[in-house]
Amino acid sequence: MRFAEGVVHGYLTLRTLDGKRLADGELSQVARGDRVTSRLVFHFRDGSIQDETVVFSQRGSFRLLSDRLVQRGSTFPLPLEVAIDGRSGMVPAAAEKR
Repeated sequence: MRFAEGVVHGYLTLRTLDGKRLADGELSQVARGDRVTSRLVFHFRDGSIQDETVVFSQRGSFRLLSDRLVQRGSTFPLPLEVAIDGRSGMVPAAAEKR
């Protein structure tokens, strides 16, 4: 790792290749000590949501500590919630049938 991560805040738009707007999003990142927490949320036009929060350690190199992804709404074939524990390597996932 050459440079430590810091604060990031931005607003995003997700579009198709032909420019049609699909979703608006927000990215926020904070660094406290050697931990970086990054959250990216997309709100789709149909009311669907994708919400991901990732926590990294940045002691000399980046290391994934945790990742949580939630996808809900008609944009996604199945509602999904996935959590990764980077320390243990456990990846329990839950998807609901429609």
